[in-house]
Parts: sequence; C-alpha cells; structure tokens
Amino acid sequence: MQSATGIAPIETCRLCLRVFELADLDALAKINSDPEVMRYTGDGSPVSTEQTEKRLHAYMEHWRQHGFGLRAAINKHNHAFGGFCGLQFVAGTQEIELGFRLAKQ
Repeated sequence: MQSATGIAPIETCRLCLRVFELADLDALAKINSDPEVMRYTGDGSPVSTEQTEKRLHAYMEHWRQHGFGLRAAINKHNHAFGGFCGLQFVAGTQEIELGFRLAKQ
C-alpha cells in the first residue's frame, strides 16, 4: 500500500518503514528531546519540539526534491513509532549519509 505521497513503504516481519507524516511530530519530538537518545547525535543536545517540527518538514521536503530520504520506523504489532532510518544528502553538499535514530524502548 502506498502512502499519501505515492511512495510505497518498506515492510519487514516486524517493521513498516514509511515516509514521515505530520502526525509523527509528537513521537519524533519525544525521541529528539531525550538526552540519552541524542547523546551521540550532532552536538549531543536534546532538540526542542519547535526544532523537531522544522526538521520534520525538512525530511518531507527532502523526499519531494530528491525522491529518497528518511523513513519513520513503525512497529507493526503495536503501531508504535520506534525511530527512523534512511538516506539523505548532507546539508550543503552532494554527499549522502545514512541516518538513523531509535527510541530507547
């Protein structure tokens, strides 16, 4: 089944990896505000909900511009947001990075 963006999710036995949706903001903000999760990301600082919202829009725009990007990782059993993973351009370069962030649970 394709998302509203027309991009089909990737499914495993336990996970659905799909394009981000605006409805993911609260779950993504919870992960991004957790100091333990953010410890090895960027400068290690938690990210505010406002900054997470900007990033969420940027993740979605990356898909529109490039046809690939980060995907939300959803637990198929309980529909919990478990984090994200995927490929994206490093800002201001033509280099592509593998990015991921996972909830503690």
